[in-house]
Order: sequence, then structure tokens, then C-alpha cells
Amino acid sequence: SNDALSLYAYLPMNEHRFTFPFFINADFIPKSDREGIQSDNPWNHFLFFNIGKAIVSMVEESASIDDPDYLNLLPQKEFESTSQDTFALIDSFNNGYNKALSESKFIINDKGEKSDVSGIIIDESSLAETLGYNNYYSIIGTTKRLPHPNLNSDILKLSIFVISTSFASGMLINKFFIALLQPT
Repeated sequence: SNDALSLYAYLPMNEHRFTFPFFINADFIPKSDREGIQSDNPWNHFLFFNIGKAIVSMVEESASIDDPDYLNLLPQKEFESTSQDTFALIDSFNNGYNKALSESKFIINDKGEKSDVSGIIIDESSLAETLGYNNYYSIIGTTKRLPHPNLNSDILKLSIFVISTSFASGMLINKFFIALLQPT
């Protein structure tokens, strides 16, 4: 539930401003009443930056086609600050998370290899299924790869992942027919 406590400094904190689908236990500097995290503390900013990176690292390490939903452990959007009090912590988390998303190889591609977001393309046209992956890559002229077909990769369509998308367009269809008509 959204009311579940997910941040611990050895003991649970009554911190409802930040929720994750798992528990995070760290050496946070809590407020004097231990009800929440000190928002203006540089150590807590450091921890939040590294928590953002660690979430992607955890997903990267556990990436497996045997667990087709592993990508759903990733936050689907940046945290949004609801007050000036939380802005610095949220900014730290978002910076770490975005840095890790752009640098980590956490997506399993159609060859079964781990790839970063810059090496992945999403096929909104479904042409890859129709033509076969290699023909699709040849026609659109890319070296990027599709996510592994066994993965639940819908999350990768969200804007936070900054992944190129291919749509069925007139130009793409023309390329297909030109490629089809060329002698081999």
C-alpha cells in the first residue's frame, strides 16, 4: 500500500514522504523525533543519490529472462517534490536514478545480452514480429536491439527511460517494399 513504511534507520521511521516497493535500511540522519529524515542534511542527500543508483544496480544484477517482470522493480517516474522541505532529497534521488538509468546495462535484449537504454529500440509498429528481427533491423537501419521478447518491457515505453521508438510510418513501409524488391 502507499501508506507502507519503506525507510528504516535500523528501526522503521514514520516517513511517508518517500515510498518504495521494498524496504531501504540506511544510516539516515533522522529528525530528533525519529519520525522522518532530516531533509537539509548533506549526508542524507548523499544517501538518496546512491539509493537512486543502487535501485538500478539491483535490477541490473537480478536481470533475467526467467523473471520477465524484473523491470517493474524500477520506479516508473521521477519523484516529485511536494514541498521545499523535500526538494533537495528528491533532487538527489532523481539525479542518482537518472545517472544509473543512462549508464547501466539493465535491459536484456533479443540476443539475451544486457544492454543500456542507448542500445535498445521499442517497436511500436509490430513489424519486427512480422518481418523477423534481423529484417526489421536492416529495414530501419539500426544497430539498436529490441528487448527480449519474453520480457514484460511495457515500462520501457515510459518517458523516463528515454528509449528510441519505431512506428509504422509511410517511410518505413516504403523502405520495406524497396528492400523486398531489390535483388539479393
